[in-house]
Amino acid sequence: MTKKSWLWLSLCLMVSLIAAPVLALPMTVNINSADVETLTSQLKGIGPGKAAEIVKYREKFGPFREVEDIVLVKGIGWKTMEANREVIRLRDDDSALSADGDAAKQMNSGKDASTSDGMKADPS
Repeated sequence: MTKKSWLWLSLCLMVSLIAAPVLALPMTVNINSADVETLTSQLKGIGPGKAAEIVKYREKFGPFREVEDIVLVKGIGWKTMEANREVIRLRDDDSALSADGDAAKQMNSGKDASTSDGMKADPS
């Protein structure tokens, strides 16, 4: 390659590195309606197995009420939830995330967030 080609290539690379964060708008994921493929591609640390567990949990227990409830899914912990908190949505029109869900309160207090039959415990 000529010196001019290297210069042009370097300039293009610098522009793309600067523009990439600006152009990469954060995608949000509705965990109450997303399919396995969408969950896998949009959530950090979620592969096909964990994505299938999210769908299975949702089908068995109904929609997630709080973002933190995703930790009730087998194989998903607090670190994964925190890594994805900004992109997780509970409805398609959801603009705000709840940070004080029942599951979070129960998990932080050391109590199990579900009953022996696997259903969510009534916090009252």
